[in-house]
Amino acid sequence: MEELIKEHEKKGGFDKLPGKGKPIDAKYLKGDVFTGIIKHNHVLPPWLELQHEIRDAIRGLFTQMERKEDVDLPNEIRTINQKILHYNKIVPRSILRKSVLRTDNISECLKEWE
Repeated sequence: MEELIKEHEKKGGFDKLPGKGKPIDAKYLKGDVFTGIIKHNHVLPPWLELQHEIRDAIRGLFTQMERKEDVDLPNEIRTINQKILHYNKIVPRSILRKSVLRTDNISECLKEWE
């Protein structure tokens, strides 16, 4: 990856970026510069986007069950668990991993994800 970046730089690939040659804005200098840029531009890392998606899916399933709506529970749980397993693979720290959803733990999982 470093070689590709150096090659791109040699070819002038970074020459026309906005802000090139200007000092870094002070709002990015608190802590990690990369994290500051991401936060300032309201960009979430993929694992956080997936976390929100899973939370919303569990919340939606829970709401459907409370309203006694017709739900294909095994299929919904399987779909959400596929996302949870993917999430557990991409989170930056193992402590952030979450347990899978079961028919008997939906309300507990919702609390865990909120």
